[in-house]
Amino acid sequence: MNTKATKTANRNLDLGIRLAVGAQLAAASVAKAADDRGDSGQGVLEYAGVLLLVAAIVVGMIKLNISGLIKPIIQGAINDVKAA
Repeated sequence: MNTKATKTANRNLDLGIRLAVGAQLAAASVAKAADDRGDSGQGVLEYAGVLLLVAAIVVGMIKLNISGLIKPIIQGAINDVKAA
């Protein structure tokens, strides 16, 4: 392996290790902060998370025009039930 490739590989490995260690330290810091705080405010955070998830689903459905795709399927099922 030439020296330029070796230096690049070593630099990439070093960067990967630094990122992994940084992520571990950040996760440990967040875990410690949450542990210090206890369960205070946990319900609000969970509620906000659910609201964000629902909002993301609604926006996705609007952007993908899901209602235009689902409407004929539902209408067909209703017609089948009426015909039976």
